[in-house]
Formats: sequence, structure tokens, C-alpha cells
Amino acid sequence: MKTLEDIKAMSYQEKDELEDLVLEIIDNNDLVKLKDILKDYPVKISCYELN
Repeated sequence: MKTLEDIKAMSYQEKDELEDLVLEIIDNNDLVKLKDILKDYPVKISCYELN
């Protein structure tokens, strides 16, 4: 798994290529590939509770 520091250290071009790859996978509705890519990157989850 990549850390936040690893992601911040990526060049603009690397981040742009990763974004393009993820968006292409989403457009193709390939959930298996998406899950495979996201396992390497931490995802911050935000939850809101109803009062």
C-alpha cells in the first residue's frame, strides 16, 4: 500500500496518468481492475451520522 507521502511525492505527470487510468476503468465499468488499483492506495472514508 502506498502511503500519503508516496502519493504526494509523485510527479504531476504520474498523478495525471493514474487519474486517467482510474477514470478509464470507471468508464469501462471494470470493478475488478478498479478494486485491484484501489487496494494500493489508502482511501479516506468520511461518514456522517444522522441526528
